[in-house]
Amino acid sequence: QAGVRYSKENPIAYIDSNINGFYNILDLSRIYKIEKLIYASSSSVYGNLKSLPFNEEEKNLKPSSLYGSTKLLNEKLAINFSKNFKLNTLGLRFFTVYGPYGRPDMAYYSFTKNILEKKPITVFNEGKMSRDMTYIDDIVSGIVSAISYKFNKNNYDIFNLGNSTPVGLKEMISILEKKLNMRANINYEISDSEVKNTFADIKKAELSLNFKPKTNLDEGLDKFIDWFKEYYLN
Repeated sequence: QAGVRYSKENPIAYIDSNINGFYNILDLSRIYKIEKLIYASSSSVYGNLKSLPFNEEEKNLKPSSLYGSTKLLNEKLAINFSKNFKLNTLGLRFFTVYGPYGRPDMAYYSFTKNILEKKPITVFNEGKMSRDMTYIDDIVSGIVSAISYKFNKNNYDIFNLGNSTPVGLKEMISILEKKLNMRANINYEISDSEVKNTFADIKKAELSLNFKPKTNLDEGLDKFIDWFKEYYLN
């Protein structure tokens, strides 16, 4: 169950899916002796760390949301199964994945929809936030590389998959306005669940997975908007 804000509204859905559901996947992987379990973690495990960029070796992880907490527990459960049951597990911390067929609750998606429909957009914390937005094709390339990853010292590992180029929320809105040739009507609200910044250190993924993001935000939003208009407006 994805989404930071919704985890505050419906926490039981996150417990059911992200903890109980994930445990079941781990246990079935153990029972059927699968070769490797690759699972989606999240940049949300880092919380509001001040040290940027976020590095996989960081020990002081304090998620700001229930969602982030469930994803961090996933990592801990996976490592436990790796150590105790010799199950190979590989966690991928995704950083703000966007693109065609994305989640409608995410900012870039809902902003595009509301701007085109001439409805207000909701911006949290005066827009003083930045996100390491990663295009879906780049994330998929990282997942594909993870399939053939060979473990070294341990039979578990964790990698950041991000673009390593954070963009400010106001800058993203400005890009959307230019591409849509429309002005956004902004409502500002406060949210204590939103982290201020996300920024992936991807050196480890570059070295071990040959992970090299190719799509910048300008190109990625062009592709998303083209898809959005064809999917909804044609």
